[in-house]
Amino acid sequence: MKHFLAVVFFFAAAALFGQSNEIIDEILAEPQLSPAAAAYLLASLSDGNQAPATMEEALASLSGQFVDVGESISVGEFALLLQENLDLPRGLGSLVYPSPRYALRDLRFLGIIQMKAHPATPLSGEGALRILGRALEKLEVRS
Repeated sequence: MKHFLAVVFFFAAAALFGQSNEIIDEILAEPQLSPAAAAYLLASLSDGNQAPATMEEALASLSGQFVDVGESISVGEFALLLQENLDLPRGLGSLVYPSPRYALRDLRFLGIIQMKAHPATPLSGEGALRILGRALEKLEVRS
């Protein structure tokens, strides 16, 4: 299990190379992933290698994607954000009606989300980084 966690964090760390360690530590310590932290993770994966300086700056740059979220990001919402930003494969349900429910089902089928959860389950910062690591690993295998 330790080796698996090391691999997951390696892929997440490789994608977030050059990021502020303090910000990543803040994200890892969050018991419930905030929209600003999720925006920071997604903005760090954008095509440009320049990562935002703060989580609030990242949230401002991706504010259109975070209109319907509350004070914390659920597993389903994070799955939908990943599908939209990483161009992950989608099932028929997601193609017809993109929603957190179908995004969660798709990412669970792909093995990216391995926890038993419903779309409204709160997601921790550590859980988000694990999911992100698996998603990046899946994209690397696909390419």
